[in-house]
Amino acid sequence: MAHIYPEDRPSVLKQVMRIKNPARAHDTEFEFRIVRKDEKIRWIKELYQKIPGRYGEPDNTREQFTILPKKKRQKIQKHPDNRQNESANL
Repeated sequence: MAHIYPEDRPSVLKQVMRIKNPARAHDTEFEFRIVRKDEKIRWIKELYQKIPGRYGEPDNTREQFTILPKKKRQKIQKHPDNRQNESANL
């Protein structure tokens, strides 16, 4: 979790706990920021899917991580909940 942007850690942790709990796990998608080794910030989208088995029970899972394109990052950056000074790091 060290690479996840500090302000995003609680929500990412909440999503991970939900995914790991079979009773609460469901298909979900969420976005969060990471801090690269060069200290640049990138937006990531995670897609988590349960794949049903033969009898309808979750048989397998799929996780997909996507680095969001610059245009998408800029659009998210304009949201009032995001910091103004991150635009230089995009």
